Order: sequence, then structure tokens, then C-alpha cells
Amino acid sequence: MSKKEIGVWIFFAICLLAIPVAFWKNGATKFKDENYPTYATLPDFALVNQDNQPVTKQDLLGNVWVANFIFTSCANSCPLLTKKMAELQSFIEAEHLQDIKLVSISVDPATDRPEKLKAYAERFHVNTKFWNFLTGDNAAIEKIVVSGFHVAKGDREPNKDFFDIVHGNRFVLVDTLGQIRGYYSVDDAEGASEKNMAALKKDISQFQQGIGLAKNIRVH
Repeated sequence: MSKKEIGVWIFFAICLLAIPVAFWKNGATKFKDENYPTYATLPDFALVNQDNQPVTKQDLLGNVWVANFIFTSCANSCPLLTKKMAELQSFIEAEHLQDIKLVSISVDPATDRPEKLKAYAERFHVNTKFWNFLTGDNAAIEKIVVSGFHVAKGDREPNKDFFDIVHGNRFVLVDTLGQIRGYYSVDDAEGASEKNMAALKKDISQFQQGIGLAKNIRVH
């Protein structure tokens, strides 16, 4: 057999081996995608951050991001939720993850103006290079929180010595296309906080690597 013939057979053998390898890779990616279905695509929004700078949906496209919902005068769940988000901040910094954003949206926009959000962010040592606190007019907040994220938001009501606002406590994972890909309960009162935080960190890493673009919902 000539060297040319041997070369042809080697090339043919390599091609045969490549087919199952490629099939396995595609199958593995598809399997992972099925674990990350799409719940909804967020509508356009235009809010301002703690530095009174505009932040829109377009600004966040191309980034994987996590959203949560708080208000600065909240005496119950919000400090805990912000500490959990700070845990994500530490994770992102420790893992040197790129193109990841954290977004905390105030459900009390009448009170939480940019200067108040800035003071709140400083209290929790927020890295504003990738974590923003957002506010706006009430209609814009209502639209993005309730209609966009499908998260509960009540009205500001007196509760003993302070005002309270009922709101959703789950963190929401959003992909680079502005699509909701998962909800994660991180409230210790629900008993699965640590497990769900671990799942969220894993999912952030997966999406940061470009894995997961399928359809429906993931809830923890």
C-alpha cells in the first residue's frame, strides 16, 4: 500500500471517529439546554441606578444577570436578600467571571431615589462595576417587576412602626438575550436557601460559558 493510500485511510478513520464525538457533544449540550428552559422575554425598560445613570434592557443584553427585588426601608427580608446578593458578588469576584451583572430593583421607587440607593449600596460594600440598584417611576417599576419578571409587588402599607411592601423574594436568572431562565428561593424561611444558592452559582457559571438556550421554566 502506497503512502498516499495509507494517508487516505488514516483521514477516513479520523472522520469516522469524529462523527460519534461530535454527536456526543451536541447531545450533551442539548441535554443541558433542556434543564434551562425559557419562561419569558423581558420587555424593554428604562430605569436609573444609584448614581442616577440610566440603565436599560439594551445595556444588559450580552450579559448573564441576576435580579432581585428590595426596598431600603425594609426591616424583614430585604437585608437578608441583599446579603445573599453580596454572596454572589463575592463568588463572581473569586471566580473572575466576566459579563455577569447583578441588579437589585426597588419596589418602593417613591422613597428609594438614587441617593438613598447609593447609601444602601455602600452599607453592603457593593461593587457597582457590575451590581446596580435600580429605581424609576412607579409605572415603570410595576411594569418590569409584575409584567416583566412575573413577581409579586404590593402597595406600601403601614405595619406597626414601619411601612411594609409585599414583594417576591426569589432571585431571577436572566440570559444574554434578556430571557428569564430560572427562579431561586434564597429566603432562609423557606428552608432551602443554601442548596438553591449553590444551584444558582452553578447555573451562572453554565450560562457564562454559553450553555443553555431552550424553552420553559426552572424553579428552585
